[in-house]
Amino acid sequence: MRFLNLSFLRSSARSALCSASVSAWVSIIGLRCPALLPLLAVLFGRLTSSKVPAPFDKIGRRSLESDIEDLMPRPVSGARRSLILLYNNYYHFLHLAEGLRRRGWDAVLVNLENPRSPSSRYFHGEDVNLFTEDPEMYERRLQDLYRLIPRRFRMLQFTGMQHMSIFPENFGSGSNPGLPWDFLALKGAGVKIGYTISGCNDGIRQSVFRRHTGVCTKCAWENQPHVCSDARNFPWGQMLSRMCDLVACEEDYALDYRTLAIGFQEPLTMCLDPEKWKPDLAVPSHLKIPREEGEILILHGFGNKAARTLNGRDIKGSHAIHTATERLRSEGRKVRLIAPVDVPSVDMRFLQVQSDIIVDQLNYGRYGAQAREGQMLGKPTICFLDARQGGGLDSPRGLRESPLVQATEDTIYDVLKRLVDNPESRREIGRRSRIHAVKWHSADACARRFEEVYDQLMSGIPPAKALTTD
Repeated sequence: MRFLNLSFLRSSARSALCSASVSAWVSIIGLRCPALLPLLAVLFGRLTSSKVPAPFDKIGRRSLESDIEDLMPRPVSGARRSLILLYNNYYHFLHLAEGLRRRGWDAVLVNLENPRSPSSRYFHGEDVNLFTEDPEMYERRLQDLYRLIPRRFRMLQFTGMQHMSIFPENFGSGSNPGLPWDFLALKGAGVKIGYTISGCNDGIRQSVFRRHTGVCTKCAWENQPHVCSDARNFPWGQMLSRMCDLVACEEDYALDYRTLAIGFQEPLTMCLDPEKWKPDLAVPSHLKIPREEGEILILHGFGNKAARTLNGRDIKGSHAIHTATERLRSEGRKVRLIAPVDVPSVDMRFLQVQSDIIVDQLNYGRYGAQAREGQMLGKPTICFLDARQGGGLDSPRGLRESPLVQATEDTIYDVLKRLVDNPESRREIGRRSRIHAVKWHSADACARRFEEVYDQLMSGIPPAKALTTD
């Protein structure tokens, strides 16, 4: 093979193939014969990219070239378990890493994103951010992170649709899920790959979700195929099913690839710090909400509202919440709706803790960050729950035990009226909500659960078979 001119092949491949077409062919062949996918991905990765670092078997004979080892936290001495968390997942990965370190893990959250990006308003920090404005230094850091991972970590947990790579040029878009040759190489080096989902369009076909829930008619993205469609969602779900050893479903709907043995249904990575979300949280003066004596505050927050609303329609049922609150006001009740939009995540809890009632969503059937935070703060929280699962699976136990107050667009007025008129009921539901959130969503509880899943995964037991102590 010495006569083979790799530089010439790379040049020819770049002129003949774009990353989208390469990824498409790899996916097609991989669907026919998944066993060939790793070999094909590495081959095409080397042909189409001049940035492919040296093989892992040469790592020990070369030094890391950038400042990454100075930037990364030092390994925990004597740690038997190790995990790198890639990308932020709001604040969840940050608190999971903290919880795992309290259990003796070498766990590090690494973010690669510009701290001034629009999504940074949802972040609460990270252990290290490798982004730099210097493109050459940034590339060296990414390559050295790629080399460092198999030397230090036995597992990688990432998040973000189409972000299955350390290198941005490998990210997918639309129906092209990208070509993650680096993740394939990491798997070949023995690193387990885990993924945390972000919603219904994260790899689930719209047609499947519509048949199971019927909720797509409430969603502004139903007829926006560049955001949600079978053609866009399915290839990404297929890539996750082939690549991942663990998919953290976080009590969301188990459909398509999430019904496989790689899926863990209970809360696992989306966790909170009970001390940062506590019922007696002190509120900074600039975030205090003035209120009249005896006034009941109802909070309904909505991130990315403009993008998720079309002709007054949205998945949360916001219009019904506004209508119900106005009706209660017209009947003489002292209620006021607090509807923050695009508030930085680090500030949201200070608004939530001042509310008397929190409303999450009335259509989707599962709960998200707003409800988790509301429960942790000890607030009665309203949400529509649909516990049905796909694939013949039982509904998650955490979902069955939830003290969330059930409501739909049709019943929200009656539910709000009952809570507004009954302060003792609000207090009791809030008390039970805090207990539930600490049990299922605290950083320490999720870290203990993750450790059990990790240990069994390393022993060859798939996540769906993992036993938990909860």
